[in-house]
Amino acid sequence: MFKLPAFPSPQADIHELADFVELLCWMQGRASEREIVRYMGRMSDNIDNDGCEDEEDINFEIIDDVMNEIGRRGNSCGRGYPFILKRGGTVLAIEDNYEMQLVSIIYIFLLCCTRLNMQTHKIQTGIDGTCLFEMLSMNVLKNYLGISRSKGIMFGTSDKKTFKKKIEDMCSSLTEGGYYRKIDTSKNFEKDGGLDAVVWVPFSDEMSGKLVIFAQCKTGTRWREYLTILNPSEFVEIWTGEPWPVKPIKAFFIAESSDKSKWTADCFSAGILFDRCRVVDFCGELPIDLENEIKKWTFSAKQQIKEMLSP
Repeated sequence: MFKLPAFPSPQADIHELADFVELLCWMQGRASEREIVRYMGRMSDNIDNDGCEDEEDINFEIIDDVMNEIGRRGNSCGRGYPFILKRGGTVLAIEDNYEMQLVSIIYIFLLCCTRLNMQTHKIQTGIDGTCLFEMLSMNVLKNYLGISRSKGIMFGTSDKKTFKKKIEDMCSSLTEGGYYRKIDTSKNFEKDGGLDAVVWVPFSDEMSGKLVIFAQCKTGTRWREYLTILNPSEFVEIWTGEPWPVKPIKAFFIAESSDKSKWTADCFSAGILFDRCRVVDFCGELPIDLENEIKKWTFSAKQQIKEMLSP
């Protein structure tokens, strides 16, 4: 899995190479197949082509698959995809006025959160990109429910309260679980269990027994190793004092546009899986402060990426 400033090798997965093409297009305004192949020549590790086509021919075959993946993303994101294929699918261009479209900015924000090292580059203009992703995910989940009265609270790194206080606030807000309970005595036992955001649909009677979704959020590319960390049923049994009549369900948010050859298996572990395209598909309107911070973070990151991709 490549991370800037490194380039992907020609042997990289198609969804990785598609990310690289999108980044290149974002920096330049367009990217042609031939130009992309030249970059792949720079990336190459001297593939052993003895008795085969030359390396450039191999790279052109790979680019066909990459452009098909880009076309699939455009269909999956709907109005939010910031790029457009031209000249029979051989040139990728940035959409005119994409900077005026929030959904387009969000797609690029997620692209950056995937391919930048989010340990060393997560802070841009004093803003934490991982916290932005958690807040974005909560709002996307509310939009996905499609109910204007749905509510959400942050639970992960975006919320700076103590773990106990987070549990108490969650129980109070949801009218579920009663109160904070710690079933073991270890002082180091308190962990969020991967829980980053909680979204629910309340009833006017304010009684327990409602649809609640627990969400975990991961930037970067190593998210598969975290797929089974969050177990909503276990979480509420360990940390809350009263039973939940309706157990929360699980959602998993990633900044990456995932490898679709592994999609179904990933969903078995992730619950409702929101990858980059699904997040964009349901981002809708956002709080103005969140919208502005995503824009600031993204265009600050652009300056760093431009330097990384310079010849």
